[in-house]
Amino acid sequence: MAFGGGIVGDLTGFVAATYMRGMKYISIPTTVISMVDSSVGGKVGYNFQSIKNAIGTFYVPDLVFIDIDFLNTLPEEEFINGMAEVVKYGVIKEKSLLTYLKENFKNVMCLEEEKLLYIIKESLKIKNEVVSKDFNDSNYRNILNFGHTIGHGIEIASDHKLPHGYAVALGMLAELRLSQYKLGLDEEVYNDVYNLLRNIGFPTQYKVDNINLFMYAIKHDKKIENNEITMPLIEKIGLTVTKVVVEENLIINAIEESIGRR
Repeated sequence: MAFGGGIVGDLTGFVAATYMRGMKYISIPTTVISMVDSSVGGKVGYNFQSIKNAIGTFYVPDLVFIDIDFLNTLPEEEFINGMAEVVKYGVIKEKSLLTYLKENFKNVMCLEEEKLLYIIKESLKIKNEVVSKDFNDSNYRNILNFGHTIGHGIEIASDHKLPHGYAVALGMLAELRLSQYKLGLDEEVYNDVYNLLRNIGFPTQYKVDNINLFMYAIKHDKKIENNEITMPLIEKIGLTVTKVVVEENLIINAIEESIGRR
């Protein structure tokens, strides 16, 4: 049984997948991030040598049991942490979810049951729809990695002092800026997502002190293909382009012109 947050679920799932060549397990997620993201989709594993999820496989639990009452036990920072994934779903796939968050974020942050159930169900619907089309992450499922390439680099460079969701939120801002460079994304979209993340409680500025470790993490990301850095970028809300090749200098520029601004 995986009873807890994302790390518990990832490690339990990996053990279940590998012990005696596989055994059944169930998942009871207790955090926002595990309810809407890591408990579904089948990705399990752990970090190794400053690389996120370097060791892992695909293995799904026999049952996922979600009880939103567990969210009442979370400190505010941890609740905010999970909301990055919800925002991500709205950006990559469903404009209506993003609009709902903009209109109801105060109610969501106050843990109003109706609002919580809505965003959790919508998030799960989006993730299951994406995963069902590309379980082994060969192409389409890559859209779920929006914000995570740069986000993982930030998380690793902070020596994991910055929580995963906070790093992903910053990563989304930088990757939205890259989306402007590469795909002509409208500035209004950037501003809307920036304001939503700020209203939820995420930092919108951050100094990456260890730029060498940051780039090391990105260059050793699983999404590297033919020694090129690729990531999903946004053409418009709900339309995500997978595996866009991004040059190192553009990544640095995007960070400076998004989360690096003061």
